[in-house]
Amino acid sequence: MRMLSVAVLLTLLSAAAQGQTFLSTDGQHFKLNGQRVFLSGVNMAWCRYGSDFGGGLYYSYKSSSPCPSSKSKYEQAIMDIANNGGNSLRVWLHVEGQETPVFSYWGSVTQTDATDELVNELKDMLGFAQRHNVLVFLVLWNGAHHGNHFWKVRDLVWDDLKLGTYVEQALRPLARGLKDERALGGWEIINEPEGSLRVQHDPDPCYNTDFLAGSGAGWAGNSDGSEF
Repeated sequence: MRMLSVAVLLTLLSAAAQGQTFLSTDGQHFKLNGQRVFLSGVNMAWCRYGSDFGGGLYYSYKSSSPCPSSKSKYEQAIMDIANNGGNSLRVWLHVEGQETPVFSYWGSVTQTDATDELVNELKDMLGFAQRHNVLVFLVLWNGAHHGNHFWKVRDLVWDDLKLGTYVEQALRPLARGLKDERALGGWEIINEPEGSLRVQHDPDPCYNTDFLAGSGAGWAGNSDGSEF
């Protein structure tokens, strides 16, 4: 009996040492640490639009910015979520490609960021989130706005060769680098892609979008970016 008790105790201690498990699904439900979980929290898409991560930006301080420190802002958001009973934070990563990943003049992707610091920056944020029992959901791109860098996003959609360079030079390194981060709740490919649709007729029904006229889809093409 004593040996059984010791074995059970060691099992419990081992589980506690491993800490939080990965978010998973069970049918139509999310599960975390063996229990069903309801995700609630905050969509804090950015601190400095398109310039929160990569090349050391996460650690930089810009006194002239409305949001001087991305790291401080996100960590405060994580603490606020935890202190108010939440468990989730949604964050935009590349946005329109202002800082990450690195693009060539041709539009191909060459690396995650200028100094290869992006993975470690995200590990820092995810480690902080895990210590506060908060899950982070990373949104790769933004389709709700067409700024000066949107051509990068557009070309990844239109050109399979360029998309392939993004997958190999940026997405795979990110996925590999963050695969053990238990606070990474999930990846979202693009925010509001319907904002970037072209409402137009095409004889191929797969590409015909004229039935969306008047629905609001395609609004990003009419934006001058002044709201950002």
